[in-house]
Amino acid sequence: MEEIIYKIANRIPSHMDMDYVGHSIVEISSKKNGIKPCMMLSLKKRSSDWTLEIEYLKYLPHQKECQISGNDLLKWVKSLCDLKIVKHIVLTDSSFYEFPNTNVSIDLTPFGKFTNGVGWYESHGFLPESSSENKMYQQSFLKLKNNSTKNICNLSYYFMKPFLTLDANKELKFSFSDINYNKINSDYYVFVKKYLKKFTTKQFSNSIIERMVEKHKYVFIYILERFGVLLSNNEIKKLNSYEYQVYSSIHKLVDNSTCILKTFTPGSTRKLVNKIMENTRTSLTKDDYYDMLNYMSFLNDFIKCMTNLMILYTPTTLTYPNTKKTYKQSKKRCVVSYKKHSKK
Repeated sequence: MEEIIYKIANRIPSHMDMDYVGHSIVEISSKKNGIKPCMMLSLKKRSSDWTLEIEYLKYLPHQKECQISGNDLLKWVKSLCDLKIVKHIVLTDSSFYEFPNTNVSIDLTPFGKFTNGVGWYESHGFLPESSSENKMYQQSFLKLKNNSTKNICNLSYYFMKPFLTLDANKELKFSFSDINYNKINSDYYVFVKKYLKKFTTKQFSNSIIERMVEKHKYVFIYILERFGVLLSNNEIKKLNSYEYQVYSSIHKLVDNSTCILKTFTPGSTRKLVNKIMENTRTSLTKDDYYDMLNYMSFLNDFIKCMTNLMILYTPTTLTYPNTKKTYKQSKKRCVVSYKKHSKK
């Protein structure tokens, strides 16, 4: 143990500090503005090789004042592997970013994977050790991003359909009252499952569907209010008079064959997301800045919803170095729906 600790200590740059905490754990700190802890690493020996596990990286409360960026910390940790001081680096991905002076936070890996095609740790070469797990991860995001906007809007509509109401001003509202729960019939589950099949082969019980709609109701209503809905003529014919009034109050989706990624993160929105994430000054007013943060919060909640529905899969245990790769298609921006996109 002393030998490996000594080797790591010799690689500590002048702006960093290292303490041996005990129990094979070392703490790395920043010396830029006093000694500010940044991350905890644990060492584990397997045969004759050492594996380094990142326990916490700017995650614990006392690590929040670290003056070194996460990118720089990872770059240094990876250098220990590149120099063969340790053979592998392992971590459990719980990365998130909390925007200063707000209650908005995002899960970095799935958010980055959805908006830019690459998760944060993934961009540094950390991926699942298993090929099958990496395949699930890569393909789940590809299939969702390239799926048709119409499908996600219609799925949202059918999830919410029994609970949608109109107020005195004919404005769209929703209520999970007993009266509305009593509106649920067999057709409700048929249509919800019909659109779920466009995203996943996972089968859901009726009770799980009911729990999911209540849990993610704000995501579904946001999708309807912002993007709209567009049912087929046959679907419209099955609406009763009140359901038709409600449906008519929702604006109609225009680009119904456009892929979800293009609709949810058009070029201008994606650029603003990247600038805000990079803490770059933008020309946004204060109100526009907070509107943008609220939209990013919606995207984060949408991704959580898709994960709970098992449409998206994000691995938790990642390793470096890794022979697995990010799929090339992940870095491409879709311009049409998934079925058309997949034929190209």
